[in-house]
Amino acid sequence: MGGALTEARRRASIYTHLPVRLISAICFVTLLGGCEARPPPPVVSKPARPLPAHDAGPPAPLVEEPPPPASVAEFPAQPPPETAEGDGLIALLLDEPARAEAVLLRLDAPDAWQVALLAQLAVKRGGAQTDVLPEEALPEVRPDGGVLSPGQTAYVAAPGLTLKPLGAKKKAARLTLPFNTALQVKSVDGALATVSVEVAREVDFGPEGDQPTRVLTAPVSGTVEASWLSTEAHSAEALMRDARAQPDTEEGRARAVVLWHRALLLERSEAAREGLLRAAWVARRPSWVITAALTRNFAPASGARLAWGCRGDLSSAKWRAPGTRGVKGPLCVVDVDAREPCPFESPAVKEARKDDAAWRQREGVEEGPLLRVTVDAREPRALLLAASRLAYHDSCAEFEELTLDSHTASLRRLMLPLGEQATVVRVPVPAYHGTEYALLNAASERRAAAWMRSRARYRWTMGPSGQLQLSLQLDDQSYRVSPDATAVTVAAPPQKNCECNDD
Repeated sequence: MGGALTEARRRASIYTHLPVRLISAICFVTLLGGCEARPPPPVVSKPARPLPAHDAGPPAPLVEEPPPPASVAEFPAQPPPETAEGDGLIALLLDEPARAEAVLLRLDAPDAWQVALLAQLAVKRGGAQTDVLPEEALPEVRPDGGVLSPGQTAYVAAPGLTLKPLGAKKKAARLTLPFNTALQVKSVDGALATVSVEVAREVDFGPEGDQPTRVLTAPVSGTVEASWLSTEAHSAEALMRDARAQPDTEEGRARAVVLWHRALLLERSEAAREGLLRAAWVARRPSWVITAALTRNFAPASGARLAWGCRGDLSSAKWRAPGTRGVKGPLCVVDVDAREPCPFESPAVKEARKDDAAWRQREGVEEGPLLRVTVDAREPRALLLAASRLAYHDSCAEFEELTLDSHTASLRRLMLPLGEQATVVRVPVPAYHGTEYALLNAASERRAAAWMRSRARYRWTMGPSGQLQLSLQLDDQSYRVSPDATAVTVAAPPQKNCECNDD
């Protein structure tokens, strides 16, 4: 095995200039039975000092796409077979990068391309420190000509254009503008354009639909390189068409990678992700293959909270538990137990629910479940909201365990505008009691569905903050959920079955 790997390492240098010690480290971890690396949970920091804001209203749809499946049950449960070559490996990288990595690690004599892919998986997952040299730069694909003039709308034509602060604000953090961001041109001075962009701080959705019903934004001004601005908005369909039309030459294949990457940034669809991976495969760009495999089309979220109901303006509402004294103005009520009491429950429990209901009535708060979450919206991606039914495994048992019906969970895609690192998103949800809500960070709905199905095998208990906690049984040998997705969740307990025998 060692001789074969040495030969593979030598040949891999034509792709990645990979040092021998990285491959040795990978093989060493394999021999020790190393575990699959899981992506870290999303980190969302506090927003910067807020700017004067205004309600921008609902934005125009980002991309017209066919409606995605509305339930986890609509996705096939059978994963692709494990293989380390050709279309089979491509399918595995798209569906489960962790399994693809395990397959590559088990090879006795990987070829140069397989070694290069394995190395990039280790690097991009953070599993190894390496001095791998970057690949040869991809060609620049600049926008077509167009005269910029003050007052017009321009669009970012680069994957990440830096907006530099103006004047006295030059010490402020620079903003990275995603591809196709709409800007208002204020002035043009040589190679620089002074522009303004609306950045969302709060986003509200309605009970249905994938577009916001209200967006509270703050304008941010600065300068950008004028040569990377386009006078026309970009189309994902046109980018894909252009990518497919590239000639079968080294330059054409490299240019196709650029175009597919921009289509993915614009559309965030599974078709665009697969197009980028296949284009990078043909162009022999291993880092871009793995970039496509590990790209997550849905935005990371944190701090999910579930309100039983609210009154007044949601932007300034205080989130309080029942019984709180002296609450004036807008209010959202949390930690509510509005379930019907069972005969076997204690008098103290029944009295507490009665008092809470009376308090909610005095405060004028009506039932209307609302989910609030903080989202990293610095890239205009989507939120994937899943709703799973909860039930008691045995309502009469002294130790309360819950079952999670996540293999039939409903899915809803929520399109986000460009926002802050800690953008507040609010969305009405259909039920308060008996449902777990999950905001999923995954490459696609298919990967999110696999993550949801993997959790349905276990029993759970209700945590103090609304997060379900795993309840392992004596015959459970291990706990495993899909490592290629993460989520922030919140739930309220279901109604109990009151038909319990006293004996």
